[in-house]
Amino acid sequence: MATQRYAMAVKLKDEKREYYIENHANVWPEILDELKKIKVKNYSIFLKEDFMFGYLEYDGDNFDQDMEEMSKIAIVDKWTKLM
Repeated sequence: MATQRYAMAVKLKDEKREYYIENHANVWPEILDELKKIKVKNYSIFLKEDFMFGYLEYDGDNFDQDMEEMSKIAIVDKWTKLM
């Protein structure tokens, strides 16, 4: 299967902007490891004023299933809730 590309755009709340930037500058290693396991690469985040744009490439076979399974991992769930 060819590499699939995914993107997202999120408007950051003013009161959470610095928190979000700081945490994404220091993503937990466990989160990065889990992304690698499901064949996510080139995950990049860009910030323009109060909008965050994320981009990733996926080399797996079923993105939705892999993301669903990953969301069940305790450390990933904790990260997601904090973000």
